[in-house]
Amino acid sequence: MDKAATLTWLRRISGDIASVTIKRLEDTLPWYADMPPARRSAVGLVAQAGITSFIQWYEDPTSTPWIAADIFAAAPRELLRSVSLQQTLQLIRVTVEVTEERVAGRGNDLREAILLYSRDVAFAAADVYARAAEARGLWDARLEALVVDSILTGEADEELPSRIAALGWHGHGEVAVLVGTTPPQFDVDLVRRTARKLAVDVLIGVQGSRLVLVLGRARAEGAEGEEEELGFQEIATRLEPSFGPGYVVLGPAVAALVDASQSARAALAGFAVARAWRSAPRPVEADDLLPERALAGDPLAKQTLIERIFRPLQAHSTDLVTTLWSYLDNGRSLEATARELFVHPNTVRYRLKRVTPHTRVSRNLVMDHPPLCGNRWQTGWVIVVVCPGQGSQTPGFLAPWLELDGVAERLAAYSDAAEVDLREHGTVSDADTIRDTRIAQPLIVAASVIAGDALTQRAGRRADGIAGHSVGEIAALVGSGVIDAETGMRLVAIRGRAMADAAAQEQTGMSAVLGGDEEALLARLAELDLSPANYNGGGQIVVAGALPALAALAAEPLKGTRVVPLQVAGAFHTRYMASAVAALRDAVADVTPANPDITLWTNRDGSAVTDGAQALSYLVDQVSSPVRWDLCMQSFSDAGVTGVIELAPAGALVGLAKRGLRGVPTVAVKTPEDLDAAVALLNGEAA
Repeated sequence: MDKAATLTWLRRISGDIASVTIKRLEDTLPWYADMPPARRSAVGLVAQAGITSFIQWYEDPTSTPWIAADIFAAAPRELLRSVSLQQTLQLIRVTVEVTEERVAGRGNDLREAILLYSRDVAFAAADVYARAAEARGLWDARLEALVVDSILTGEADEELPSRIAALGWHGHGEVAVLVGTTPPQFDVDLVRRTARKLAVDVLIGVQGSRLVLVLGRARAEGAEGEEEELGFQEIATRLEPSFGPGYVVLGPAVAALVDASQSARAALAGFAVARAWRSAPRPVEADDLLPERALAGDPLAKQTLIERIFRPLQAHSTDLVTTLWSYLDNGRSLEATARELFVHPNTVRYRLKRVTPHTRVSRNLVMDHPPLCGNRWQTGWVIVVVCPGQGSQTPGFLAPWLELDGVAERLAAYSDAAEVDLREHGTVSDADTIRDTRIAQPLIVAASVIAGDALTQRAGRRADGIAGHSVGEIAALVGSGVIDAETGMRLVAIRGRAMADAAAQEQTGMSAVLGGDEEALLARLAELDLSPANYNGGGQIVVAGALPALAALAAEPLKGTRVVPLQVAGAFHTRYMASAVAALRDAVADVTPANPDITLWTNRDGSAVTDGAQALSYLVDQVSSPVRWDLCMQSFSDAGVTGVIELAPAGALVGLAKRGLRGVPTVAVKTPEDLDAAVALLNGEAA
C-alpha cells in the first residue's frame, strides 16, 4: 500500500482508534476512571487530537511536530493543572499501543513513524512540564523573597497569610529568624534538605551579602511517643554551616509567622553589632547581644534590659541595684565599691554573685560586659557620618575650607596624589568644568575627607559609623581607617578617569524618577533596556542607559512619577561601566587595606562590612552595580542611628535622610561654620 492509500486508510479509522483508546484508558488507568465525566471527555479530546496530529505529521514529517501544549489547547485550562506529567506519559503510551495494534501488518515504515512520533511527543510533553515547573519555581522564589522582605520590614498586610500558605508553610507554632552572611557558593537546596531532616519549615531570603532564614517550630525525627521539641538554638546550630564567614544571630521566638518581624528586628539589630562581642558564639542569640544593641541605640534592647535586669533587681533588693551601680561606676573595682558603700569587699562580692540569678538573661550581661559601664548605653546617642556622591559639588565650595589651618597643605598633597589641581577647581572653576567626572570625583572626596577630619578634631571623638554614596564610599573608606587619604585620592582619580572614558564610548545618561510604583517602574525599565543606578529611598530611583531610551521614559512617564534628567554624561553604576571596573580592580590590587575601626556600611546591600579587603572589593563592583542607598538608610534605622551628619559638599544625603529616616536629626556640613552644629549633634547636645 503506498503512502497516499495509507493516509486515506488512517483518516478513515482514526475515529475507531480514538474510541478504542478511550475504552483502554478506562480499563487500565484508575485515575482516568475516577475523573468526572467532563474531564474524561476532555482527556478524550486530547487523545483524539494526538491521533489527528500524527496523521498530519505522517503526511508531512517536515511540519511542526505535535507537542503537548497543542493538544491540551483542546481541553479546558483546569485540565492542564490536574493532569500530571506521569499521567500524560501514560496517556501517550496507551494511545501508541492502541494505534500500533490497529496498524499491525501495515508495514514497518508506519510502525517506525509511530514510534518516532511518540518519542517526540514524550520529550515535548516533558519539556512543557519542565518549563511549567521552572516558571512555578521562579514565581515561588519571588513570592518567598516578598514574604521575607515583609517580615524584615514589618510591613505585613492582609495578603501575607495567603502568601505564606501559597509557599507551603506548615508550621503552626513558634517562629524565629536567623541572620548571617551569604557564603560565596550558597546552596539553597542544602538548606532546604537540612530543614526537612529537622522537620523545620524555612523561608530563605538572600539579600546580597546577608542571608536570612525564617524558621518554624520543629520536633525531632524518630522520637518515640511524645515527640521532643527541638529548640531554636539547636535548629540554628544545625543550619549554621550553611552561612558564610562571620556572625550568625538568632532572634527570639515569637508566637506565629505573622509576628516574625519582631524576631527579625532583634536578629538584624544583633547582627549589626555582633562584632562588638569578640568571643560571641556562632550562632549567638540576639538577646545575648542586648548591651551591644542598646549601645547602638536599639530601643527594644534598652527596654528589654530594663525589664530583665533593672526591674527584677529592684524588686528583689535595692542593695543589689545600689551595689551594682557603684561597682560599674568605679570601673568594676571591688575595693573602690566597698569604700563608697562603707562595706567589706566580701559583702560586695556576695551581692554581685546574687545579681545574675535574679535577672532573666542567658548571658552574664551585668558582670562580664564592659559596655554597660559607658554612658552611651544610657543615652543611646548613635551618630553616623555620610559622604556625598557626584553631583553635590558647586563652584567655589572649597574656598571656605582653605581658611582652616593646614588645609591648603593637605589639599596640595591630595592634588599630587590625584594629579588634579583641586585648589583651582574647588575655588575658581565654573560649574561646567567641575561637572567633568575626572575632576568632580577627586574634588568631592577631598572635601569630604577634609571636613571629616575637621569634625573629628573639633569634637574630640569620631562618629559611631560611616557610609558613602557612590564615589563617597572612597571617603568613607578613608574615614573608617580602611585606607589612608593619599591612597583614597589615588583611587578616586583612577576611578574618575576610567568612568569618564567608559562613558565616552556610548551616548548615555541618567535621570531621576520620583514617586510611582517601584515594581512597575522596573518593568518599564526592562522594556526600554534601562537600568536602575541608584535606589536613593524616599521614593526616588535614578535610572541610566542610552539617551533615546531615557527620552522615551521622560516622554511617557509612568502614572504617578516625575522624570528629571540629570546633568551627567554617562550611565554610571550600570553595565556601561564594565571597562572602569577592570581599571579600578587593577588599581586596588596594590592596596593593603586595614579593617574598618568604626561601623562601615556598604552601598552594595546596606550591610556593615568588617573586612577591609571585602570593602575594597565592594567598592570595585559598585562602579557597575546599583547604589543601594535605600538599604543603607534601612540599616541606619535598624542600628538605632539617632543623628546623621553629611560631610562637604553636603545637602543631598540629608535631604534623603529627612524623607527616609523621619524624625532623625541631621546636619549638613557645607562650610566650616556648620561644624559647631555637627559637633553638638555628635556629642548628644542637639536634637
